[in-house]
Amino acid sequence: MQREVWRAERPGPWNGGALSTAGNLVFEGTGYGRFEAFRATSGEKLWFAPTESGVTAGPIAYTVNGEEYIAVLVGWGGALPLAAGEIALQSPRIPNTPRMLAFKLGGNGSLPPVPEAQARSLTPPHESPSTATVKKGEALYQSYCSACHGDVAVSGGVLPDLRYSKMLARDQWLSIVINGALSSAGMVSFSKELTQDDAEAIRSYVIFRANQSLEERNATKN
Repeated sequence: MQREVWRAERPGPWNGGALSTAGNLVFEGTGYGRFEAFRATSGEKLWFAPTESGVTAGPIAYTVNGEEYIAVLVGWGGALPLAAGEIALQSPRIPNTPRMLAFKLGGNGSLPPVPEAQARSLTPPHESPSTATVKKGEALYQSYCSACHGDVAVSGGVLPDLRYSKMLARDQWLSIVINGALSSAGMVSFSKELTQDDAEAIRSYVIFRANQSLEERNATKN
């Protein structure tokens, strides 16, 4: 029997895993917020539903009391959106809203409205750290912070972008990085890895990057 090879083109990387079923269907979620079904033999797109967030997980099929369901965990995460910085930020994707969605034939449920995106402004402290301090902070940031908050202090949208943080004042910053003030939210203390001077250098680097971004934005407007 001749087999056809087909591809589903995507505008960006980091899309979900695929599920093929005995009913000649292939399901996949996308990084830009859709859950899609294709005909397995030809690649014809048969159906899609908005997910309101990117999808990186693979879907599953299951049966309850003889009724078939397809479920997928919605949420954009992993190495690319966390660590890739500008690459992730510029990739086609929408804000991260984790949830589990289940579909069945004849289902008539609907998702709640997408929350309005909150406007952000760059308001870094008026400080001018030395070049040596910024260089030290950059090296420490790339070693300890970039895996979660993004390459060169640019977040891909899953975790906070530190350039926009309202906690860049020295005492606030140290209370978080060294004293673990936000441990309950997942930001643990780095007191075993960093000294206060190290944390200060990272803060200086983030402020430097925020000011760089602000200058670039103002230059674009002009």
